[in-house]
Parts: sequence; C-alpha cells; structure tokens
Amino acid sequence: MGSIDSATLTGLLAVLENPKWHVSRACQAVEDCIAANSDNLRGFFEQCFPTLLKRLFGYDGMSWLNLVAQSPKEADARALLRLLSPTGPLFAAMYSADADGATQFFFPKERLPTHTQMLLASPAGRAELERWPQYSRGAVAVDASGRCHVKLGVFQFFLFWFAFYVIKGDGSNVDSLLRPLSAGLGSSVRKAADALHLMRGRESEAWRHPYLAALRQFLLDLLPRPSAAASVNPAPMAPAAGSSPFFRTPASGAKRQVDTVTRGAAFYGVLLEFWVTDGDEPVPLAAAAPAAPVGATPMWGTTYEPPSEDLLEALTELVKYTTVADSDGKRQPAQAVASWLPMAQLHTLLPPAATAQRGAGGAGAGAASATAPAVPAILAGPSRLGAAAQPPAQAFARRLYRFFRRAVTLWPEQRSIKPLLRCFLAYVAPWRTSGAAPSLLPGAGAAAPGHSALASHLTAQVTDLVHRVNWADGGKGGGNGSYGPQWEAHVLSNLPFYLTLLPLFLEASVPRIEVRGESAAQDLVNVFGVLEAAPELRDLLQQVEREFNKFAASQPRRSDGAFAELLPWLLEQSQDWEVAATANCAGDTPLVRATPSFSLYSTGEGSAARIARDLLDISSHIFKPEVQRRLVQCLEGSLPLAALPAAAAEAGRGAGEAQYDDSVPRLPKSSWRDVQYRGDPLLRPIASFEIGLLVRLLVALSLRLNAALGLGSGGGDGRADGEEEDHLIENRWQELVVRLRRRGWRINLRPLGDLRNLAWIPIAWILLAHTLSFLLWFAGALANGAADAGAASGGAAARRPHGQQHHQHY
Repeated sequence: MGSIDSATLTGLLAVLENPKWHVSRACQAVEDCIAANSDNLRGFFEQCFPTLLKRLFGYDGMSWLNLVAQSPKEADARALLRLLSPTGPLFAAMYSADADGATQFFFPKERLPTHTQMLLASPAGRAELERWPQYSRGAVAVDASGRCHVKLGVFQFFLFWFAFYVIKGDGSNVDSLLRPLSAGLGSSVRKAADALHLMRGRESEAWRHPYLAALRQFLLDLLPRPSAAASVNPAPMAPAAGSSPFFRTPASGAKRQVDTVTRGAAFYGVLLEFWVTDGDEPVPLAAAAPAAPVGATPMWGTTYEPPSEDLLEALTELVKYTTVADSDGKRQPAQAVASWLPMAQLHTLLPPAATAQRGAGGAGAGAASATAPAVPAILAGPSRLGAAAQPPAQAFARRLYRFFRRAVTLWPEQRSIKPLLRCFLAYVAPWRTSGAAPSLLPGAGAAAPGHSALASHLTAQVTDLVHRVNWADGGKGGGNGSYGPQWEAHVLSNLPFYLTLLPLFLEASVPRIEVRGESAAQDLVNVFGVLEAAPELRDLLQQVEREFNKFAASQPRRSDGAFAELLPWLLEQSQDWEVAATANCAGDTPLVRATPSFSLYSTGEGSAARIARDLLDISSHIFKPEVQRRLVQCLEGSLPLAALPAAAAEAGRGAGEAQYDDSVPRLPKSSWRDVQYRGDPLLRPIASFEIGLLVRLLVALSLRLNAALGLGSGGGDGRADGEEEDHLIENRWQELVVRLRRRGWRINLRPLGDLRNLAWIPIAWILLAHTLSFLLWFAGALANGAADAGAASGGAAARRPHGQQHHQHY
C-alpha cells in the first residue's frame, strides 16, 4: 500500500478499490489527489468520483459511514467528517466543477422516489419537476426515442445519493446492495447513554453516526439560520469555500451568497423529495389524455410502506434543526426570528374535485384544469405568529402533516411505532430536551443487527432501568425542557398536529394494544405525556378548540375572543392541510367538510375522551395493574375523562333496558343442552373434530352391519308391535337380537372417525403392548424362579449323601 502514489488519479482509484486501506488514509488520499489535480478536476470526477460515492454510501460493499459507525475510531471519524465538510476540498471541487458545467452524471430513475418516477412519465409531470430547484437548468432531458433521463451536476448528484442512503429498498438484489448493513443510524451504546442522559448538555460527535453528523454540517452551512447565537458552531474545518484554491475564478461575496442560497434550496428540496414525498400523491395528467372513468383503476397503484428507522432518524435531525435553536443553554423556537427556510416547491397537488370546491377552477378554466390537479397557494398567517406562520415554514409543516397523518393511520400493528414517535414528538414537543428514544418496557428490547452482544445487552439493561424509573415516578414529560410562552406561536401555527393527529393516534392505538401489549401503552404515555406535563399547553389547546368549533359552526361566521384574529386563517389552514393529507393518485379524495371541527377536548360522540375511555376498558383486561394505573393517570391528566357523562349514560341505559324488558315477554334462559342435535346420533352432521371421508365410510358400514344383523331400527320406544317380534323368535340368536333392539343397542363405528379418539388409539396400543409385555415378562420371571428353586432343592438333596459319605470317610 505504501508504493501507491495517491496524488495521481490512477493511484487514488487503486486506493478506493482496495478495502484494506483505513478510512482516514483513504480520505486523506482523496484530499491529496484533489490538491495535486486542481487543474484537472474533470478527470477526477469522471474517473474517481463514482468510485468514491460507492465507498461513501456502500452500494457496492461496506460503506465508510457504516464502517466508522460499527468500529468507531476517532481518527477515521474525524477524517470522514472533514472530507464531507461543506467547506472542505471535496465540496469546493464540486462547486468548481459545477461552475463550468462540463461534468454531469445520469442518476438512475429506479432510485428516484415513486412520486418522481410518476411525474417523469408525462409531459405535465416533467413540467412540474422543472419548478423544483433540484431539477432546474435542464436536469430532466428526453432523448430522440422518447426516453426520459435525469442529468445532474456533480453537487446535485452527490445530494441525491446522500438522501437515498437512508431509504429502505424493496428487498431485491439490487436494493440489498444499496441498503446499509446496520439496522439504524444510532449505535446501541449511544442510545443507552442518551437514555440515561449521560450526554446532557453536550453533543459529542464521537457518539453519533457520521451520517447524522454530516447532515448537521450540511444544514448549518447550506441552510444557515439568521441568528448566529442559535447555531451550534461546527468543529474547525478547512478554509471557507470562497478562499479555496480550487475555484477557477474568484467569486465575489454577493455571488457566493447567491450560490449558497441556490445550493441550500436544492439540498432542502432533495431531502423533502426523498424523505417525505410518498408515491400516493396526485400527479398532473397530460392535457390531451382522456379522462379516466369513475371507478377505473389508476395507472399507478401504490401501497403504504413504512419508512425505515434510518430515514426517521435522519428526518428527526432535520425536524430538530428547523424547529429548535439553542441559545444560552435554553431551547428557543428556530422560527422565532425572520423567515429563513427556502420556499419548498414540492406541494401536494390538489385533485380536480377539491380544486373546484375551493373555487380554483372558474368558468373560464380550460380543459387542462379539469384533468390536472392544481398547485395550492400557501397562505401567510397573522403577523403575531412570526415566521412560523409564513409560507416557507407552513409549506414544510404541510408536508410533514401529510407524512405523519398517513403514518399514524396506516402504520402496521405488528411493527414498532417508536421510531416514528421520536420524529413526531420532535416536532410537536420541541421544548423537550431529551433526544433519547422512548423507554421500552421490560423485556421489549431487541438487539440490532451489526451491533455487539455487549452493546445490545447494555441497551436492554439501561432501557429496562429507565422504564422502571419513569413508570415508578409517573414518567411525566420526556426531558428537562418544559413548555413556555415562547412556544405558543409554534403550537398555534401547527394546530392540526395537536387537535387532529393526537385523536387519530389514540384511535389507532385501540387495536394496537391487543397486538403490541405494554409497548403500545408506553407509546401512549410517551405521546400524551406531553399534554400531561404541560398544563399551560392543555389550557391553550382547549381554549383554541372551543373558539374554533364555535367559529366554524356559526353562520355567518363571526370571530371573537382572544383568538379572533387567528380563527379565519386557522379554518383555512385546517381545510387545506386535510385535503392535502388525504389526496391520492386515484382521485377519490373526500371533499372538505362544510363545518370542520376538532374533538381533542370535547366530550361528544367520537371525541378523544370517549375513545380513551373505551381504550381503558379494553386494556384493563390486558395490562398489568401498574401499567394500567400509569396509563389511566396519563390519559386522565391529559384528556377530560372526568367530564364524560358516564354515570348518567349508565343510568339512562339501565332505564331503557328495564323499559324494554317490561314490554317484551320474558323468556327462559337457554343452555348448551338446548342447542344440541336432536336427531339420530349416528347420522348427525360432521363436526370439525371429525374426518369427513372416514366418518362417511364408517357410518355406511355401521348401517349395513345393523341391517344385516337385524339391528337397523332402534328399540326401546314402546312400540305396539312387541307381540309380533315375540312371534318371530325361533332361536336363541333371534332372541338376543330382539333384546338388543329393545334396549336400543346397535353397531356404531363413527367414534373411530373422531380425531380425539384416533389420537388416543396409538397411545392405548402402546400402553396395552407394554402392559402385556410386562405381564409376560413377570409370568416368565415367576416361572423361571419356581424352576430354579426346584432345581436348587433337588441338587441339594442329591449332594447330601455324598457329603455324609465324605464326612464318614474322615
């Protein structure tokens, strides 16, 4: 390895193709090659860059990211993060290569999200893609044969593979190569340390997966927040991009700022496209395409596939960055200052029915508007809510709402929902300082592939300890952070997350408790513990819900109260988000309700409180007493269960039942004997514990034998022709047959077709055989013993005279 000159393109290619090189040395070789070939960057990207991506993201063997995560070495981790730094030589070289546009790569279409592939299938869809920043500047190209290609620059090509890294494949051979070998981005030891809050107050990159650390670096550099105090300064890296010697021409500060905004928008758009855009979203159809008949099967059929744990952990990192900013050791809303997020162009397209209802399609609309979904506009909220209610933040929240709404309602019951809840709670409760996973119940921990047995054992022990502590002290909240007035704008700007998704999650948890058991109880406590630990938040949500329902039901609508300024916008937001969250490619999206309402704190039919009461009734027969007590405490502390008219409802139900009983004649109670088969037992229907074919043969044989022997008709019924039977008796056999018939005896071979009897036949045969063998052996032993005794006595008698003669001889 020492004879290879890594400064040359051939030498670097040999280093990248040799898995024996350490990650730190290979990263240094990449930087040395870039520095030595600054005048030939095109050769580096054409010859070495694809192989470098294979080593980084592991779609041709073990990736450097997972290699560093599984066997952490500080030198390898630092070298890898330095290579992936947005201000390092590699990114500076990518920016320089994109400046002249001489190097481009084709990204495989089968690696794109399903929704993107659907858009590429039609001209209207390709026109929609060109609005997105990552597909601008001719990224979507169609060749002469009509085939569509995605042609990307160096930096965008890197971003696509970076976002694809955490997407779970469909299990095929190709996707299994692209799938990272570890089960999750977080190591077991780090999760255990987080569970015990051993890392509180500091964020050590040595305990984090290098992918998450690199993602954090990209966010800080490409999506900078306006408040410098709110950003966590990354580790010292290479010089800034503007002073890099690899740029062909020096760029002015304004030009660099524009490039940073453009790259940040592309990076942000790629993450949203790959991570939170599902394949069931509507797509625009070609204007010339005929309208599909009602009830026809769409061209694209998609089913819900839960996101992988890797994707959810990466999305959690993005959610935390967009919602929380640490300032002087305190968690502050990241959207409290001026708007800084790029405007996401990835809107959920509205189907034609919803567009017509919203008034988007007027009388002068063309034929295209009748077949193609419309791109909704994001309305800005009141100024009192700050940047959280502005279109950039609302566009991001709108996409997350669809992502979480689909996940909460469609998540498989057999799969743990804890990774999803970590991401969900990071958005609905950003004030909580704990970034640890929800504590598992005892025995619920499982070892993740790729981690050592010691690390998995440590995780199980720590999570078990944390569970006991949390459930012993009530487990209120999920960390040291608490809700405060500074988070009111975040809550009001994202009201459907609380007043719609929480009741949906509670409703989805009813069947989950029968499948997941105490793990589902822990999930409920973890989510509704947010409300239980924050009385101010409960009061705010309850007041807003009451005024919102009153405003939505009033005709004409009049807003008053403390939230009069917000109510019209909140109504428009709830309708828009609900349509966007339920829209699908089949076009059967339900229309918006005329009078929308929330039911988190109401006590009417279908409210969250009534669902919680039904859930507690079901779980009382499933959970242990201490688990049930904690669940009751959490739900009673977060929902108005005490306000439910339980006693009045029971009394009214009892009075109604009594009145009904008085008006209907009373009937005697029935037992299982009342529903027995009343016919001939030999001819009864075949039961589930009988073999049908065998029973039919045995019944036919029994009937023939009874007919041949004269036992065909049963006796014992007191017939009047008894004298005739006595007259037919001529011998002893006929006398015996008549007696058997009078007693109802006959041949019945049907029990031999019973599975239960057939199961006992070999057992009885073995016992009988062993019993007979033992008896035969015992009889033989007795016979042999008697023979030996007789022989012994005879021999003694024969020897006695000889002994006497011998005695006389002496």
